[in-house]
Order: sequence, then structure tokens, then C-alpha cells
Amino acid sequence: MAQELNIRLDPEDKKPLYRQIYEYIRGEIRSGGLEAGERLPSTRSLASGLHTAAIMSMR
Repeated sequence: MAQELNIRLDPEDKKPLYRQIYEYIRGEIRSGGLEAGERLPSTRSLASGLHTAAIMSMR
């Protein structure tokens, strides 16, 4: 089962939302919060949890 991610998006940030998602996941991998081979949530699940469109999660 995929781990639930606790991503906090900042709509006021100049970085696009997809970039904020990318940087969060990258940081989790680098810090050991996500391990090699660990499953990420599906695009639809991630988008639903973040209250964004699925396309935003796929970029």
C-alpha cells in the first residue's frame, strides 16, 4: 500500500504547485522519509488529498 504524503501546498508561493509537490517528494527521498521501492500514492489519490486537479499532480 502507498504511503500517505503530508504535503502542504502554498498557493501564495511563486513556485507552481507541481514544483512544490516535486520538491516535497524529492526532499522526502533525500532525507530518508521515503525509501527505495516504496510506493507513492496514485495521481488521482494524491490530487484528491491535495484538493488539486489530477493534471497538476502529473507534471
